[in-house]
Amino acid sequence: MPQHRPCLPDADDLPDVLLDLAVPHEDINELVGLRGRVTRDAGTVRLLEECVQELVRDLGEPAADPEGVRRFGKRPAEAPEALGGYFAA
Repeated sequence: MPQHRPCLPDADDLPDVLLDLAVPHEDINELVGLRGRVTRDAGTVRLLEECVQELVRDLGEPAADPEGVRRFGKRPAEAPEALGGYFAA
């Protein structure tokens, strides 16, 4: 299976992407501001890569593993506290 590396949009493009994903307007500035914290911290990038891997692991499989979804649900709690509850976004 190919590796899926996360690619965050540039800070200038991020607001439009977040709006397309129906992120509430009041969260967009905070998310744009936190983008740099994610990309500058190797541990956070690694956690993001692992979460992406877990999320897409069974993509397209008719009997996707529900355990994988539950494991991913716990991973955002491992993100740096400075990201608050925004890591999953």
